[in-house]
Amino acid sequence: MLLRVFSILWLLVPAYLAAQTRLHPTQLPPFNGAAQGNVNTNVLRDINSARDHADGVFHGIAGAISDCGTVTSCSILVPPSYTTTEAVPGYGIDPNNPPAGATTSGNITIFDQRYGDARMAVNPNGYTSGLISSPNGWVYNYYAKQLQMGIVAPLYILQNSWDGGNNMQQSSLNYYDKTTWMPLSLNNYSHTPGQHITLGLTTSSMSVGDSLGLANYVTCFGGFNAQADEGCEAQDNQVFQGSVEYQGSLTGTPTTGGSSVTISVTQGQNTQGAGRFLIRTNAGTISAGSISAITTSTSGLTTITGTGTSWPVSTAIASLGTNVSAPGAVTVTPASFTTGSMANITTSTLVCVADGGAFEMIEPSAVTATTFTATFTRAHPSSATIAAGGVCGMVLDLTADDATNSTFPTKLQAIQGTLHFSWPAIASTSATSLQLYVAGGGSYQTLVTRWDAVAANQYVLYPMAEVTSVQQNGGLSNVFQLGPNNVAWTAGDSVSELLYPANHFLFGNTLVESYYPNFPTASGGFGITYNMPLQGNDTMLGLANNAPTSMYKVNGGKYDSPWGIHVSGQTRYGMFLDVPSDQWSFGTGCATSCNALVNIIAAANSSAYDFVQYDEANSRWSITASSNATKYTFGSTKFTTPFANVFMAADSSNVGYVATQSLRSGTSSNTDLAGELSFAGTSSVSYTMLGSYASHAECWAEPQFDPGSGNRLWITYTGTTSFTIHYATVVTGTVSYGCMARN
Repeated sequence: MLLRVFSILWLLVPAYLAAQTRLHPTQLPPFNGAAQGNVNTNVLRDINSARDHADGVFHGIAGAISDCGTVTSCSILVPPSYTTTEAVPGYGIDPNNPPAGATTSGNITIFDQRYGDARMAVNPNGYTSGLISSPNGWVYNYYAKQLQMGIVAPLYILQNSWDGGNNMQQSSLNYYDKTTWMPLSLNNYSHTPGQHITLGLTTSSMSVGDSLGLANYVTCFGGFNAQADEGCEAQDNQVFQGSVEYQGSLTGTPTTGGSSVTISVTQGQNTQGAGRFLIRTNAGTISAGSISAITTSTSGLTTITGTGTSWPVSTAIASLGTNVSAPGAVTVTPASFTTGSMANITTSTLVCVADGGAFEMIEPSAVTATTFTATFTRAHPSSATIAAGGVCGMVLDLTADDATNSTFPTKLQAIQGTLHFSWPAIASTSATSLQLYVAGGGSYQTLVTRWDAVAANQYVLYPMAEVTSVQQNGGLSNVFQLGPNNVAWTAGDSVSELLYPANHFLFGNTLVESYYPNFPTASGGFGITYNMPLQGNDTMLGLANNAPTSMYKVNGGKYDSPWGIHVSGQTRYGMFLDVPSDQWSFGTGCATSCNALVNIIAAANSSAYDFVQYDEANSRWSITASSNATKYTFGSTKFTTPFANVFMAADSSNVGYVATQSLRSGTSSNTDLAGELSFAGTSSVSYTMLGSYASHAECWAEPQFDPGSGNRLWITYTGTTSFTIHYATVVTGTVSYGCMARN
């Protein structure tokens, strides 16, 4: 139905466009009651007090900004014919070349039509209601009956690409010319903390009918011909971690513990951002000795133990003692000192504050015998750890975790230089023991590392400061504002802004919440339907882990392997195939070197898990039963049970056999295998077989008494259903028998 509705839209396009004809510039009403400008293509018209300067240099934009003032909302129009020699302050559409600082007041909005109807404002006032601030808004309220099958679109963008496009690429010649037609481009480049959502869609349906958060329709009449073509693709989602550390050298006259530094950039221009750590890499570092142990948990700070290290020791370690309920100036009473006392905290002391939800460095503004006052930028509970001196003001980089291009050979983007996976050091209780802040998502976390006590135990402690701002005068800047720090910044220092170490990368998170059950025919859930002839290497659902297998513990690495597919909650079928696969319904490839014990299927019991396991090196299958130590093993010519000397195998002539030292029927009653027949003054007793056989079994008998001299014993068979034990004369007693079936 939605496709039918969408097709109707094309019938409405001519009428829609006719109703949206742009007004001629001379028809535009005056802004803020200003007089109309003269009809001159070099003059800004319909703008408050815009003028073409008589000296021949165009200053109309600057003059209009000046005449608008800083209070009353004011709009400025720059027509397409206006000279491009005068720029709009702070305006730029290239994210790789952000504009310089802008001083335009927030009450001014500039419509710059020289570059395609661009609208620009610096900190625009716009519409504000509650928590929402929007400089641009369209609000349309409907209540009249709409046309049959009508489509109501408050914002409609149509781009007709009639000619002029290219789709060519020849990598061997380094030639690339692919035109991108994009009717709507949303770009969100953020260099400051916060939630960054490029597109927010909210659909609330209070009546009946289809409700779609996003309708995406792609129709392709062409194919793919250039090397980098994706073909006809409905959606392309890619998530990348930054692949470069912003680096450079300090210029100007930086000072120890300075609140700002100026950087001459050598790498990562325009990737700077607030909330990350700036480290000094050429001086003040500590790397002597090695790391011999790491004790990590989710309940507190991670402890690092060194060998041959001479780490500076903290002068004070305690708990914050007072809740900091909100950022701002707060007086706290530290408690539970384990090292030092309040005497070791002064107004010139750098103090590290850490809890599971936040880390920062502060400098007290006032100190008493039991309290200190400081400006906090984050909230902290009273149990937060505080530390002064020692390693506070440094980050620890375990060099085994450094990432380079060679670390991850399979990737789409190239890593520039080295990425350092570094965490803030908080306190040092001795020259060989320090505590590290490893946290994210509101709690302490276990440190995941490729560190090894023997082969990969090197480290570097870098002096650091938190970057609080990377803008000046409304534009992106290489002048960094810094939080409290004790780094001895010096002109010429090499510096690097680290990627923030706490990671949570995922493709997406889809949540469906409803309180009524679907109809059985509705087939709810997440589904992918292919209305096309998939074939060959087409994959209905592909999951790829391109991290080197050597990184995982099963192959000698340090990381736990990830889940493949994890289904939780009750299901009727964990996996169901309507049509059996033509090769394997389930298959697995070979592990590294093809000599691993591979668990294929696992099932929980009351005490542990049982497995169906494959031994790649020996081509054997094993099934555990009720215990990981109890296994049934299937080889190419042998089936071994967990019971001593009981197995099935084949001899050199490929004749199969069962080997056992104890053959039992499993019951005390008579069976086709063995039993006892009683004679009571009779000469014959019969036994009827329990099973069905193509030919009679071969049986034998032995009396448990003396039948007398010359009293003969023989066995006869009634077809395949029974046998009879005979004596020449009547006897009394019990006769044992045994039988072996031939088929």
